[in-house]
Amino acid sequence: MKKRNKDFFDIMQRRIRDLEMFQSIFQDLTSILRLDEVLQRILDKMRILIDAEGLALFRLDKEKSEFYFAAADNENVHIDKLKNLRIPADKGIVGWVAKYKKSIIVNDPINDKRFHSGIDKKTGFATQAILAVPVIFKGNLLAVIEAVNKKKTIEFNDDDLVRIEQLAICAAIAIRNADLFETAHKLSITDPLTGLSNTRHFYEEFDMMLKNARKNRKNFAVLIFDMDNFKNVVDTYGHQAGSKTLVEISKIIKNIASEKDVICRFGGDEFVILQEDADKEKAIELATKIITAIKELKSIEAGKINVSKVTASCGIAVYPDAAKSLEKLFYLADKAMYKVKNTTKNNYYVWE
Repeated sequence: MKKRNKDFFDIMQRRIRDLEMFQSIFQDLTSILRLDEVLQRILDKMRILIDAEGLALFRLDKEKSEFYFAAADNENVHIDKLKNLRIPADKGIVGWVAKYKKSIIVNDPINDKRFHSGIDKKTGFATQAILAVPVIFKGNLLAVIEAVNKKKTIEFNDDDLVRIEQLAICAAIAIRNADLFETAHKLSITDPLTGLSNTRHFYEEFDMMLKNARKNRKNFAVLIFDMDNFKNVVDTYGHQAGSKTLVEISKIIKNIASEKDVICRFGGDEFVILQEDADKEKAIELATKIITAIKELKSIEAGKINVSKVTASCGIAVYPDAAKSLEKLFYLADKAMYKVKNTTKNNYYVWE
């Protein structure tokens, strides 16, 4: 009887400690709203709960239908090696967990048909055991958290699974809050029509790029594009057709510009690019490609809207050659653009 009472007391004490621990974890995770910090904090908590060689948090790229490493901590593989690796959404233990929204322990993955060996082959890592848990909020999958190769024992057990499932409950609310915050922030800095940066974000990035250029003694270019004959499209086909034309033009610019460049719709039919680490020659090369591509756009909406007369006039100012202040650079690039627009159109001009 005494032994039974002691065992019961020990179990209750352990549960109380776990409750207190997970309450602390919940408060910690939900106290921050930056998504990257939340994801890293989740891995930090996993490390406390389970001692494994590798920890990862996967999220789904819905457009490509692939899982990617949103956060990772692996003792044998550097994070840079994992950043660009993907797992098809219907493959691997991760894909199975996501599909069925169920937790799983696989202590012999090599002989499990669901196991996807692609990551091991690309990194040289040897997966010997997997614990994977879905992170679900109101029925929607937000992520999959995974631990690989438990230290000392290699294999995972049911106690490990219960602990990570408890963590997943806390993580779901934290990730959901961070996603909402990130969405709200993105909406506040994004042009709703094209998805490009809006003017508020543009000036923030402009200021940062200028400070960075001054500090590191680098060049950067300001390119302002204004669409020629765009009003003809609106007058002929209406404002909705004009909006669709601007969306197509924004796609052209995004496809040509570098990921490092800041692209902004500056109102109406005007677009601005901040080209990082660019001199006059690089700016001219970028402007020429965009001007040519816009000129080659003949129609949209399966030929229903003729945009063949729409071209682009571009003005360029390069830091520090043209000017060294934000206001002056923008003013000169704008002035250069109007020099083209009031003469030849469909061309560029560099203010020097």
